[in-house]
Amino acid sequence: MLPFAFFLLLLISGIGSAAEIIVEPGNSIQTAVDNANPSDVIIIKAGTYTENINITKGDITISSESGNPDDTTIKSKSSKVNVLSLQSVSNVKISGIKAIGASGDSYSGINLYKCNKCVIENNKLTNNGRGIYLVNSRECTISKNTVMNNGVFGIYLASSGSNRVSENTVYNNNRGIYLGSSDYNKIIGNNVTYNEYLGFYECSLCDYNRVYNNYFNNTNVTVKKGDGNSYNTTKSPGTNIIGGPYIGGNYWGKPDGKGFSDTAVDKDGDGIADSAYNLPGGSTYSDYLPLTHASNSPEPVLPVAEFSSNVNSGNAPLDVSFTDGSTGNPTAWYWDFGDGNNSADKNPVHTYSTAGTYTVTLTVSNSNGTDSKTGSITVIQNSKPVPEPDPVPVPDPVPEPVLPVAEFSSNVNSGNAPLDVSFTDKSAGNPTAWYWDFGDGTNSQFQNSEHTYPTAGTYTVTLTISNANGTDSKTTTISVMRSDGLPVADFSTNVKEGYAPLSVTFTDLSQDAISRSWDVNGDGIEDSNESSFVYEYSSAGTYTAKLTAINANGTDSKTATIIVNKEDNGGSSHSSGGSSGGGGGSPEPAKNVEVKELTQVFITNGKAVKFEFTKNATCVMYVGFDAIKNVGKTTTIVEELKNKSTLVSELPAGEVYKSFNVWVGNSGYATSKNIENPVICFKVEKSWLQNKSVDQDSITLNRYEDENKHDGKDGTWTQLPASLVGEDDKFLYFTTKVPGFSFFVITGETKDLSEENVTALEPEQDTRSINGEDIEIKGGEAGQSSGQEKNTSLPGFEIGCGLACILAVSLYKRK
Repeated sequence: MLPFAFFLLLLISGIGSAAEIIVEPGNSIQTAVDNANPSDVIIIKAGTYTENINITKGDITISSESGNPDDTTIKSKSSKVNVLSLQSVSNVKISGIKAIGASGDSYSGINLYKCNKCVIENNKLTNNGRGIYLVNSRECTISKNTVMNNGVFGIYLASSGSNRVSENTVYNNNRGIYLGSSDYNKIIGNNVTYNEYLGFYECSLCDYNRVYNNYFNNTNVTVKKGDGNSYNTTKSPGTNIIGGPYIGGNYWGKPDGKGFSDTAVDKDGDGIADSAYNLPGGSTYSDYLPLTHASNSPEPVLPVAEFSSNVNSGNAPLDVSFTDGSTGNPTAWYWDFGDGNNSADKNPVHTYSTAGTYTVTLTVSNSNGTDSKTGSITVIQNSKPVPEPDPVPVPDPVPEPVLPVAEFSSNVNSGNAPLDVSFTDKSAGNPTAWYWDFGDGTNSQFQNSEHTYPTAGTYTVTLTISNANGTDSKTTTISVMRSDGLPVADFSTNVKEGYAPLSVTFTDLSQDAISRSWDVNGDGIEDSNESSFVYEYSSAGTYTAKLTAINANGTDSKTATIIVNKEDNGGSSHSSGGSSGGGGGSPEPAKNVEVKELTQVFITNGKAVKFEFTKNATCVMYVGFDAIKNVGKTTTIVEELKNKSTLVSELPAGEVYKSFNVWVGNSGYATSKNIENPVICFKVEKSWLQNKSVDQDSITLNRYEDENKHDGKDGTWTQLPASLVGEDDKFLYFTTKVPGFSFFVITGETKDLSEENVTALEPEQDTRSINGEDIEIKGGEAGQSSGQEKNTSLPGFEIGCGLACILAVSLYKRK
């Protein structure tokens, strides 16, 4: 092997500047990559190189000297290794290379993993399992490549976003272009043909991709459901991929010449089919501007003039009725009766008053041309005037009712939101009233209307017209696509001020965002990227909480101030009394919370409010009340505790089922000034009732009221009756009216077995009765009897009965 300096020619223009590294046949491209610095260009001379290239550094360019991939080939050493592999790099460009030989199903000619802003251009990928494969990569450009004869995929995007795949030739692969779980990509200007299984595939987890001006000529195409995808752009002048005069959608052909675009009708010759193409594969999407050839336009239909008359000759004055019999859908008629008179009626009646021979000419026309037909009428002079008969009165004819026929047009049928659409009425039959239903819950009664669609979607527009004789309707669809704009950051908190430690629930309300970053304590470090989370401020202070919303086009931020106050005299300032209700963040230490669930409701004055906890994480099913004031979006939190609340002095009497806290809205909101009729619905496990021998009628909801309102040491428990409202196989469901929201405990009373109604029996009967009970007899209860019944039998009966009971219980406990 020659020294590295002999086969790598470094053309260095100065210290620290970019260099050209030239690789010749027989030398190693991998060695050149390993020795390259940022901004270096690796130029590969024509030849065949058998190796596998692993690129783990960014900001380099690898290209053939000739720019022709057919004379510069990199062949994989093994069928089960990628030819070129890019891993976690940015700004790498590969061009003019032919990559072959990675023929294993899972291996690629060029493989990009976690790459950003890389360019793969003017390469040829053939005889690989996958031609070009992008995984978890963003903002890359795949352009002007030839991808052919690959065993599984041509170009495959997996979990990748904001990439551009354009002007590639993808043919004779098993699958052409394949998108899996990938968003915000642009697939534009590609020629995708003769791929065996699928030409184009997009799975149901793909959102907001734009696919237009591509030539698809494959047996099968599959598009699943996803959000915000589009398959045409706004119609605009420009040469499209099949040479037509407008850019719009895609060409959807098949090798047998029977594809949609192969046979679609284009009456106006603009290269856009006259009907939309509904994409196959289970989606609801359509290409509203599919491309087709102008040669598909139907031949123009010319009119052919023809007519007849009720008479061809007769005495003057001669009345002649002419009837049009023309074909070819004429739209206008012109009759020349040969005596200087004419008519534009379709079927006129004319009177010839003097004798003569008259040439009648009918000329008909439509948008494609005109035609004429002539005939002759002979009028004879009557030698003896015939007296006119007395006229017979003829009743006026009753005109046929003219029904309206609905028709309208719009200036656009699709576009990005917000989309302004002008609707023009073209109805016939003299309508007197118009009603437009725009398909988004709004309407208009103007003859010609303008409407703005603010959000993306497919809307069905219906025009209903009427006159005195009836009504008619016409519908069309308007496709509004999502605008590729910046996100709009917005968020809410359940509380903005309180005492340390203060727990705050942050909820992302941003629009058009695909991810987010929270910095809620102002230290410049991300605290969360979840859509909703709870953060606890342990120290007093004023904090700036910042949300950064992110999408493919950029970011937007919003801030809010959180004020955390210091506790007074070391005690809790949160009220658990009846007047305050819940309030903002929870003062309960997180280590004592077993599970927490929150929900949000928009509160409006005069409306019944119900916060339903649908995850069933706690024992609380819902919290409800009647709202007195408008508040807007409000958060309620339920905390189910591991032990008794640290904010109460002791537990209430009875068998404890669960302890929990309820916090409604901001601090001080849930009071009698703002809400009425508060209620809690909770559930109790039947197995707990059975295991603890608790009487279900004794179930009680206990609420803690702190008289001092600060330290939780002077409070008392109030028992609130619970009403059984339902049950299923596992739970009993109760509701309780409460004076406010704070700390709660669910309790029940254990059944007193000593008070069971036991009748004094003969000893052997008593033993069988006790052995037959399916209950647990606890220590201290065995051998007890009521002692209330009077013994009227022989002396010693009570002693014998008592001994028998003791013996029976002893036998029962041994079991």
